[in-house]
Amino acid sequence: MIRRYALVSGRIRQELRNLERVVNRIEDGMAAARKRPEDQDFYLDSIALNLHDFYLICWPLLALWNVWLPTRNDCVPDCSRPHDPI
Repeated sequence: MIRRYALVSGRIRQELRNLERVVNRIEDGMAAARKRPEDQDFYLDSIALNLHDFYLICWPLLALWNVWLPTRNDCVPDCSRPHDPI
């Protein structure tokens, strides 16, 4: 495999593992919030922070998409500024 493709595919696999970890935390937080309504605010805070992590992990993936796909296609987002809308 071409070295640069191996690097990109490794990075994508790493980010997907990070996404999976964050999704599991969100699901665990939702389950805990349902089981313990008296502590729901704490769990919802945790869920919100993990949703933010999810968002931040998605941006490098979109940036890779932006770099590696031809920019001739208008549907490729500009990911240089992650807090701007896509």
